[in-house]
Amino acid sequence: MKHAKKLIILILVISIVVNLELRFVTDDNYVLLNLKVDNEAFTSLQFDITPDGADRNAQRLGMSKGEIILIALMMNNYSVNDDILDKLDKRVCVRNKNRLMHFNGEEFAFYTNVIDSLIIDMEYFPVARSKTRKTWVEYEDSWGNERTYGGKRTHEGCDIMSEENKRGVMPVIAASGGTVTNLGWLELGGWRIGITSDNGIYYYYAHLDSYADNMAEGTKIRKGQLIGYMGDSGYSKVEGTVGKFDVHLHFGIYIYTDGKETALNPYYLLKNISNKILYYQY
Repeated sequence: MKHAKKLIILILVISIVVNLELRFVTDDNYVLLNLKVDNEAFTSLQFDITPDGADRNAQRLGMSKGEIILIALMMNNYSVNDDILDKLDKRVCVRNKNRLMHFNGEEFAFYTNVIDSLIIDMEYFPVARSKTRKTWVEYEDSWGNERTYGGKRTHEGCDIMSEENKRGVMPVIAASGGTVTNLGWLELGGWRIGITSDNGIYYYYAHLDSYADNMAEGTKIRKGQLIGYMGDSGYSKVEGTVGKFDVHLHFGIYIYTDGKETALNPYYLLKNISNKILYYQY
């Protein structure tokens, strides 16, 4: 009889624990996703967040900007703005963070570091404005749009179009500091320059008309430094080919893990620094 009572009690305890665990796992306040580097939803980086919004909520919630933005992305179908951040509940965020660190610790740390690094890295819009001309640039979210040169593919960047459509006029500025790790001609990118930040993120500037003086692989670059001029080079194996498309800067962002290159959508990051512009005489 005693053994039967103990067995019944044990069954009741197990049942309660299982029910609590199921409630915990399926609660809408909790997120269990297997984060991966090729996660298409993450790489679109749809967070339309102002620097003030990120700062304010990081302090309020007691987490890094990368942590709150990633958690908010995962809880809101990978699209976040200031209003969504302002509505985040601290208790829910803390419990989500703890759960993600437990089940997906390495991925969670990697992705939060990527977001934090992007925010730290990117300080200046990559095209300078003129001190005298009214015309400047226009751009839109063309991430994932179809491209056909060299075979069917998707667009892995943001095209910043010159309103004047004149090559060699608009100065291209380093959005982030770092080291020049690629320089020279590419069939797709024309005259391009690649800068790897101290945080390990690769920033790609393509279709240039020319480079600034003293550009070479290994050159240290500071934020806001002139690196070249906007052009229309590329789409040819013949070095120096121009005129295959309108003058613009293709701006790309890439991360690396296990030797694999993954593109990130620069559009929303560019929007966030659209008021951080340098002025040149041109």
